[in-house]
Amino acid sequence: MTELLPMPPLPSVSQQSYERTVWPALERGVESLLLPDAFPQSHEVLYRAVHNACCCGLAQRIETDLLACIARHSSAIARRLPPRGDGLAGMHHILGPILVVFAYLDREYLSGGLEPCMTQLVLQQMHASPPEATPVPAAPTTGAEVLVAPLSEPAPSPAKESRPRRQPPPATRTNGSASKRLRRESSSAR
Repeated sequence: MTELLPMPPLPSVSQQSYERTVWPALERGVESLLLPDAFPQSHEVLYRAVHNACCCGLAQRIETDLLACIARHSSAIARRLPPRGDGLAGMHHILGPILVVFAYLDREYLSGGLEPCMTQLVLQQMHASPPEATPVPAAPTTGAEVLVAPLSEPAPSPAKESRPRRQPPPATRTNGSASKRLRRESSSAR
């Protein structure tokens, strides 16, 4: 007969201990992960705190407190994102370590909805107060820029991604043949 190992003691986290010790430790951990010069370290204490609090019925409270913390720091996160390029990849790089710490909460209680919620909070902050742009001197124009249409449209904002992109009409191509075709069509219409 095989000997069974004893069960580990179940975690016991009360509302009071959560407010006094667990959440302050988690909040300090999140704030340290949000620092631009955060160095890699073991977060076993944070993982265990999230797991224990979730097992004691405090998953909703952790989610609420975490999202409030991200909302407080969203302007700092938005300032760290590149002004051009792929801001969502930069945001994932910043929020990724936090998602790892709260992976148990996200996987077991939120069905993967934590990252979209945190991303939305930062995006709302970015749209509420866009970073100040540095003035760029205008390049001299020759007049030819007015005749040439852009080859591609600018990237849509995240709020407009749900709508399909409109394709430019064929007459806006800049390869020269469209201009010749338009001239031929206008002269044959006379």
